[in-house]
Amino acid sequence: MRFEARSKLSQMKRSLARLERIYCDTGSVIATSDARDAIEDFVNHAHHFKDYLKREHPRSAERIEKLVTSDRSLALIADLSNSFKHAHDIAKRRKKHAEESGGSDIGDLLRINSHATVELGPGLSKCSQRLEISFRGARFDALELAHAAVASWDLLLEEEGISPHG
Repeated sequence: MRFEARSKLSQMKRSLARLERIYCDTGSVIATSDARDAIEDFVNHAHHFKDYLKREHPRSAERIEKLVTSDRSLALIADLSNSFKHAHDIAKRRKKHAEESGGSDIGDLLRINSHATVELGPGLSKCSQRLEISFRGARFDALELAHAAVASWDLLLEEEGISPHG
């Protein structure tokens, strides 16, 4: 079985599309675990994309790693992915990175809040759901974070001359 970066990129973008659909319409279901599942799925694909890229493009590995630690959205994605993986809140952000950057404003995972919206009208109601991720008092909309992460990856691919199509 081959593990290719472009396949992981496609998975990441499909999971983003799933999250976008949940933000728009969950049918007549008010609240489900779908939104949490979708953000966890996206976070894992977005974070592990770096490993695929580094393996396929070893000359870009240092730049890829630097981007993940310096880009706000990708650093947050990394923290979330590791928190999901290890089933705990992150007690500290990567210590080395925090020391190098003079501190960390996005460290401990506090909570993921779900907000449901119901549109009532004649016939069926329409529901949607959005997630808010709270870190050390700062709040991030999960979909905005996901879009920012994809934009960061797309920019890196362009700057490194890496074709997302193989």
